[in-house]
Amino acid sequence: MMLAVIEIYAQTPLTYNKFYSSDTVNMFSNGTNILPYTDTSFVVANTFYSNYYHKNGLELIHFNYNGQVIWRRVNIINLEGFYINGFGELIRTQNGGFAFISFRNPYWTGDMHDAHLMLFDSLGIFEQEKLYTRYPGSVDRAFAGCQTSDGGFLLAGFTFDIVDFTADTTNIYVVRTNAEGDTIWTKMFDYGKDERAGIVKEDYDGGYLIGGFTATFTYTESDGTGDGDGLIYKLNTDGSVRWMLNIGTWDDDCDAYIVPCKTEPGKYYVWSCKGISFFGIDSEARLYYLAKMDSTGYTYWRTEFTGQTKNIQKAIEMPDGKILLVGYDSFGDGYSWCFPDWGWMALLDSTGTVLWDRTFYLYDEETIYGYAWLTDAIPATDGGYIVVGRYDLQLQPLALPMTHVWLLKVDENGCITPGCNENLIFLSTNETQLMPLSNKEALVQIYPNPAQNMVTVTYNLYNQQQNSKAEAQLYLYNASGKLVFQTVLQGAGTETISIAHLPAGIYFCQVIADSGKTLWHQKLLVVK
Repeated sequence: MMLAVIEIYAQTPLTYNKFYSSDTVNMFSNGTNILPYTDTSFVVANTFYSNYYHKNGLELIHFNYNGQVIWRRVNIINLEGFYINGFGELIRTQNGGFAFISFRNPYWTGDMHDAHLMLFDSLGIFEQEKLYTRYPGSVDRAFAGCQTSDGGFLLAGFTFDIVDFTADTTNIYVVRTNAEGDTIWTKMFDYGKDERAGIVKEDYDGGYLIGGFTATFTYTESDGTGDGDGLIYKLNTDGSVRWMLNIGTWDDDCDAYIVPCKTEPGKYYVWSCKGISFFGIDSEARLYYLAKMDSTGYTYWRTEFTGQTKNIQKAIEMPDGKILLVGYDSFGDGYSWCFPDWGWMALLDSTGTVLWDRTFYLYDEETIYGYAWLTDAIPATDGGYIVVGRYDLQLQPLALPMTHVWLLKVDENGCITPGCNENLIFLSTNETQLMPLSNKEALVQIYPNPAQNMVTVTYNLYNQQQNSKAEAQLYLYNASGKLVFQTVLQGAGTETISIAHLPAGIYFCQVIADSGKTLWHQKLLVVK
């Protein structure tokens, strides 16, 4: 009898290091977060500031597994501020679409923000938005959100009043909505200083978890706050507080972030930092840690990252129970807070033991300007991880360095080259693939949405490559495909359109260039 020997060769995991930008000269881009889309693709939220348009916006980018762009959607949010470090959070919704939680000025002028919820369909096409404020004139910002099990939404951030033209102290601000985005309740939490929330999640029992911060605003500190403590709130479904923990120390600490442990109800993963003062202005280091805790504050384990140079931006529990940390590493002697320079990630097992710890450094010195970090990650089908963040690069001669979306695909050991055992991994911009897209696409926005009698269309069709003002047609169709309105858009401007004669229903807007190319499209909901 002969035995057949079959050799099975394991497939080498896919790895890559790529950068993406729609505009390598004018756009500050941020890979704010990443979401699974299909088994072989994912969607990245790029929150950007455009020097060219002088506005902030959200770009939804659909990538295939290899990191190639399938489609993109650009939405101008116009926060009326220079938010080059990113803002807001993109989530998947139960109907297969997306929601983006952030803040926006409803008047497109000044700095009087409202918390902002944007809803998109499964192809990233904008459907509607909602704004939330305590009263006209208050400043209300949302930094994070989630969808609740009943289809509603939670938004969390901070709120403050303007008293005698001066900003008052901030309080944590939480909004609970139904599935249509209508407000059910709002809550404010005041701990006696300036407070903010940076994360909100639904807990295993239907309650809500808030991770936040209390501190005193001061310009003598690099981060603008002093005497900070991390705060954790557990809310009941009506917004009342079930329990609250201050996890700070006597020193100046960081925001607290909390997520429920998926495999052990009643236990939580918490990440924050404790300050380490050295008795001098701006001479304070930070020691970041991940801990597993319960509602009483009892700590099952706590893993600290020594060296005072590593910052945890996010902790993600993987399906196998391991925890992936993403953030940044930096230069430093351990005696002061340092600016972010390199991408960093680490993998821990369910007991908090570090399995590997990697720092990713681009060594093309002439094109690297620091301010790099990793913000979010998802597990890949081959056992590795797809990670998103940003890196500051000069990709065109004589141009200023701009931040670009950074995509990393690593194997299960955090390696670009399989079998690596180094903590510091060197990468080159020459070995990466820049994925620029044409800057000729229209940036168009129509609001309000839903609308009743009037809508306003803002547009900028300026063709930067040819230094000319482009012209396009705006079409509005009803649900049956009948054309109900059209007009010409030229250059840049604002146009107010009456829709009082249109019956309630869903309409479809398109902006089409003379060449026949669709530059922009969006759904419009008309209500009566």
